[in-house]
Amino acid sequence: MKLSTFPIRTCLHTFLAGTLVLALAGCESLSSKPATEAPRTEAKAAAAVKTETPVAARPTIRIKAGADNTITDSRGTKWSADQGFEGGSVEDRPDLQITGTNTPELYRAERYSMDSYSVKVPNGGYLLKLHFSEDYEGISSPEDRVFTYAVRDGNATGKIVKEVKNFSPWKAAGAQFKAYVDTVPVSVTSGQITITFIPQVENPQINALEIIPQ
Repeated sequence: MKLSTFPIRTCLHTFLAGTLVLALAGCESLSSKPATEAPRTEAKAAAAVKTETPVAARPTIRIKAGADNTITDSRGTKWSADQGFEGGSVEDRPDLQITGTNTPELYRAERYSMDSYSVKVPNGGYLLKLHFSEDYEGISSPEDRVFTYAVRDGNATGKIVKEVKNFSPWKAAGAQFKAYVDTVPVSVTSGQITITFIPQVENPQINALEIIPQ
């Protein structure tokens, strides 16, 4: 019997009863190739893509903060009763004169001292409108109410889309008893929009919210 020696790999060839037995212990095939990663299936690829609901299938949501029932504004637009809030109290001033808007009725009631508002919506693009007005008679300057609010994709710990620090409704509007609207584009990927509030001076407040598909 004679052993054959190869310069790169050495394999033991043994002949037993005319049969060639290849002893592979400690040997590698010279023709072996490194393993390659199996391509992802189409199903896996599809699962990795966030599903976006078509614009026509997404609802427009309007919430009147502080309202017990659905209301219709002077333009004929319907607003749902107050909902989606976490904490807070309500104040209604039905005879208050509001400037800077053609729908003053939206600003005569408010929710204040809340922690957040959350609204579940299908994934996709939206225009979020936050309506504010400084209507409390006990406030005598723009610095008397200051808070921070953040618009988030998801829940109260979700990704921040926009954060406004040191916000004063009076200062933003330019006067007391005057409407101010912050318009925020939001791309929703988690099925929910949340607005969180943190008090700094006095309590956070809000008059209405709109979520419009884009």
